[in-house]
Amino acid sequence: MFQDMNTMKTLRTVCLWLTLLLLAACGHNSDQMVMEGKIRGLDKGEFYVYSADGLREGVDTVHVVGGEFRYECGLAEPTLLTLLFPNFSQIVIVAAPGDELSFEASVDRPAQAQVKGSEENELLTEFRLKAYNRAETQVRADAEAFIRKHPATLAALAVYQRYFERDAGTDAARALSLLDVLKKGQPHCTALQRMDSRLRSLLQASPGRKLPDFKVQDLRGDTVDSRQLRGKPLVILFWGTWNGNTYGQPRQIRRMEREWGDRVHVLIVGVDYDAHNFAARFRRDSLEAPMVCEGDAFAGPLVQKLGVRTVPGNLLIDAEGVVRGRDLDLVKLEQEVRKLLP
Repeated sequence: MFQDMNTMKTLRTVCLWLTLLLLAACGHNSDQMVMEGKIRGLDKGEFYVYSADGLREGVDTVHVVGGEFRYECGLAEPTLLTLLFPNFSQIVIVAAPGDELSFEASVDRPAQAQVKGSEENELLTEFRLKAYNRAETQVRADAEAFIRKHPATLAALAVYQRYFERDAGTDAARALSLLDVLKKGQPHCTALQRMDSRLRSLLQASPGRKLPDFKVQDLRGDTVDSRQLRGKPLVILFWGTWNGNTYGQPRQIRRMEREWGDRVHVLIVGVDYDAHNFAARFRRDSLEAPMVCEGDAFAGPLVQKLGVRTVPGNLLIDAEGVVRGRDLDLVKLEQEVRKLLP
């Protein structure tokens, strides 16, 4: 009898393990996102998948065979993934652990792709199809309404990135307002936190807004206080010894300094890791402007406060401390400075 009971227990254990193995074989891990799709007009080819927010490293290559594909990836949390096609068109999808998505598109109209299997992707698909071939001003208005209606979704973040992040400086007040709406709707979203950290400082130093106050020490040891630079137009230049495009600018700035005289303040900010090397390189150009280099490249406190995203770059500020231009070419910069002179 006892032998029969032990045999039955063993059989139940074996059955349990077999059931678990079968379930594992039929399904997928809970941290996996699976997307199966069809691309009409493409019998064989490939496209790429990556995370623009850096939440997933590397780029995945997805192969299309017979017009169909299957893509799987592991995810620690919901995120946005970008699908990059051979014609350089892009589609953003919302990917979450456990999702099973379907994708269908035509090779000549990838912007009209339909992504199904989750509420957020269906929201995003509906918006994308509605926006197709509409005027940019109307689409921006629709995008703003979409973000305000769905602030707690990654779909809203995808729409913000497409229509407001790329051209944030053109309407900083609007972009900041929508960024605040998103942060309130999803305060713990990692992708949003990363975007906020790189974008907010740029928006706060965009044309039409007051230059943020700062106080730093220049390479001569003197204190540079932004409040003491008011009363005259101010030109802030962002340079780096690692960028060859910087080297053509000192000669032109030196000529402008001679023309402007003491009617314009000029400040040079080094986006470099080596302050000594930066000073040695640009002091040879006989520039009179003070130079600041914190030695942290794009991570420097002043560089981050001013939202620097390109080198060489610049900011033009009027006598009242309001930003009037950003990252202008030197010809345009000189023209705009002349407009601010008495």
